Amino acid sequence: MTKILFKEEQKFSTPWIFLVIFPTLALLVYLLKYNEWKGGAIDVSEKDDILGLIIFGVALFIMMVGLTILFYKMKLITRIKPDGIYFRYPPIINKEKFISKTEISSFEIRKYHPSREYSGHGVKRGKRKSGRAYTVSGRIGLQLYMTSGQKILIGTHRKEAIKSAMAKMMSND
Repeated sequence: MTKILFKEEQKFSTPWIFLVIFPTLALLVYLLKYNEWKGGAIDVSEKDDILGLIIFGVALFIMMVGLTILFYKMKLITRIKPDGIYFRYPPIINKEKFISKTEISSFEIRKYHPSREYSGHGVKRGKRKSGRAYTVSGRIGLQLYMTSGQKILIGTHRKEAIKSAMAKMMSND
């Protein structure tokens, strides 16, 4: 078994995500149905109108629960071993991705701006020359400069530990 130099698991655990999903969807319902309620287009004595509202409500509830489960299950798992970096981002990327140390020309631990550089957190392709990013939260990441010219940013909350692990991996023959 290969020695693990670094391991980190980051989750979308910020409560604001869940506090935003439900009110946003409730506001959406209100805006979509406002004209019908205001104009009196819905007749509660009509079975079709009530059935339509029930179906719409159930579909919206399933959407809210689905989004909540998705955010709850999303996480970034990063491992650094002597041969390279392994990471995955379930449920978006279930199969582990591998970056060989021979593909990395250099690296740095840097502060980044999620909104400005990558349009937020997640699995993102950056604007202009930023490259690809795999982040969950925060503003610190492992920036990889690949021999192919590509850039990859992997978010971290443990900057000193990942820096030490990368130094060991890159110096290890």
